[in-house]
Parts: sequence; structure tokens; C-alpha cells
Amino acid sequence: MSPADAAAAAAIAALDVLMPRLEDNRDAPRIVLETARASAASLIQMGASAEDVEEVVRRVTAEVARWMPDGKGIRIVKRRWKRR
Repeated sequence: MSPADAAAAAAIAALDVLMPRLEDNRDAPRIVLETARASAASLIQMGASAEDVEEVVRRVTAEVARWMPDGKGIRIVKRRWKRR
């Protein structure tokens, strides 16, 4: 398992624990984005490649659709959150 795989798995596991405990999932995009940024920052400090960092960010941000209250998810356009 690569450091990027481990970082993505750890971030997703943390979201799996945290998100069901939130009463209002309207903050899901913000929480997931902050988790992705923290994971990326950790990988950068470890000296990971840009490709690995991008892959972790992509995999973690993809998790937000699971936690949207209306089930529609979101899409990212130029690194900005937009509701579908």
C-alpha cells in the first residue's frame, strides 16, 4: 500500500465515523474539503509526489456525495463546490 492509498483510506475512515454523527449534513462539502486538504498537506510534508496528492484529494472529495442530505451529491468545477 502506497502512502497515498494509506492517506486516502485513513481520511475516508475518519469521515465514516464523523459524518453520521452530525445532525445537519449541510456542512458535508466543507468538512470533506477540509479533510482532503489536511490529507494533502500531510502528504506534501512527507514528500509525496504531486500525482499522489491529487489522487488522494480526488478520492476523498468523491466521498461527499455519500453524505449529502438530498442524495444528489455535488460536482467540482474548477475546485469550487456546486450543488447538482
